[in-house]
Amino acid sequence: MRTLVSIWIVLLVVGSAIVGTRACKLWSDVRQCQYVAHRELPAGFHLGDGDWSAITADSPSIAGKYTSRHYLPNCEICAADVLAAPNIESKGANPVVLSVPAGPLNAGAIVDIYRNKKVAATNVPVLTVLCGAKDCTYVVVGIQNADMPAVTEGDAAPVLLIRKLP
Repeated sequence: MRTLVSIWIVLLVVGSAIVGTRACKLWSDVRQCQYVAHRELPAGFHLGDGDWSAITADSPSIAGKYTSRHYLPNCEICAADVLAAPNIESKGANPVVLSVPAGPLNAGAIVDIYRNKKVAATNVPVLTVLCGAKDCTYVVVGIQNADMPAVTEGDAAPVLLIRKLP
């Protein structure tokens, strides 16, 4: 009986030491983020100058980078959490890249797609935009299975009608 009690006491002491050490490690891993979101930023959002502000004056610009997750207005953004290329979350739809100048489009926008002057798909979410050095020339949209042939088949270039901007 004494041996059993001694084993339990040793296990409790060792377990408490491990939990205490781990809690201190987690506390020390708290990061100080350098930026603040000015508005809601969906995952895969291509950041522009008006979308964020730096907390400290010496923080480098994150314009041209992509968000790795969804941010609410006034939420802190850490430099380690922005990406050079978008992480595309399809949310159950088929991601399709369209060669359409993005213009004001960005992740979180909703569009209708026309092809051959006919509606090919409605209420299509924009998952992200793909940008080169100067501008965004491709839009990645999430197409449902039923709309895939109408959007992807044919020679005519797709035309996007913006329903909602992020």
